[in-house]
Amino acid sequence: MIDLNGLSGGGEATGIGIYIHNDTNFNGADSVTGVLIENCEIKNGSSHGIRGYNSAIDYSVPFQLRIENCKIHSCALWGILIQSATDAIISGSEIYGCNNGGIMFYFGKNQIIKSCSVHDNGNSPSYNGIEIKCAVNWKVTDNTIKMNKGKGVFAHARTSTDPNIKNFIISGNILDGNEGGNIKVDPSIDSTTLFDVYGIIADNICSGYTGTNGIEVKLATNVIISGNICKDNTNASGIYVFGKYCVVGNNISSGNGNGIYFHTTSSFNQNPLGSHVVNQNRLYSNTTNILLDTGLQSINSTLTEDLSQ
Repeated sequence: MIDLNGLSGGGEATGIGIYIHNDTNFNGADSVTGVLIENCEIKNGSSHGIRGYNSAIDYSVPFQLRIENCKIHSCALWGILIQSATDAIISGSEIYGCNNGGIMFYFGKNQIIKSCSVHDNGNSPSYNGIEIKCAVNWKVTDNTIKMNKGKGVFAHARTSTDPNIKNFIISGNILDGNEGGNIKVDPSIDSTTLFDVYGIIADNICSGYTGTNGIEVKLATNVIISGNICKDNTNASGIYVFGKYCVVGNNISSGNGNGIYFHTTSSFNQNPLGSHVVNQNRLYSNTTNILLDTGLQSINSTLTEDLSQ
């Protein structure tokens, strides 16, 4: 158990519980591979609980890290922040009470967060339970993510020169009471550019998302949204799609402002949005079950198969 007891002072690592630093600018340094951190508790840090850092953001230098069965809490920044890992797994861990958020993957590829409890993190709506920034080939599966100040899971890009989020699975998670919404995927770097992300959002339970939508996909293409339950947010949508070539099927959306909302905007400067496939959803007790904005390209759906009442 590492009790940092609010440790502060000079130096970049001060206040971090465990810092794994893979600095390719250090002459003669070997790559960091095969690191395992397990069965530890880290608390009361003035920075991150665990920080993994690789100076190469182009995946050219291996950086492998596993974190298993840990408890990380009451840290001033992130519970776990991993930058530019080429292979990283966080599993079976509990992260709570951290001011900047629970877990962040920043850059990197081949990253997994599974079977964790991530709750009560963030001291403002900008800080999320799990955040994926500019990473590819990643999975967030079978976690319980609740009562975070921002979003439960937030995947997004940063600038046009960085890698963009793509090739991902968000599945089997229970998300409840995250104030900024439960799941949001937003690869955009402005308000007018679409990105191919090739992702699956499936078999999640989303409830109590007081601030915004249960599941939101923005300016992304080629996303499957399937088998989710989104319920009880009268102020927004159970499922919100602002993109192209998405499949929305076999979901249950109830007690929301909109069961499913397909959005577009007149200022969009590329081809019309839409071209979605929608079918076999169960929609009930929503103010509007399916809302289609005017100007959408074809919605390929036999809407009678979306059971609405």
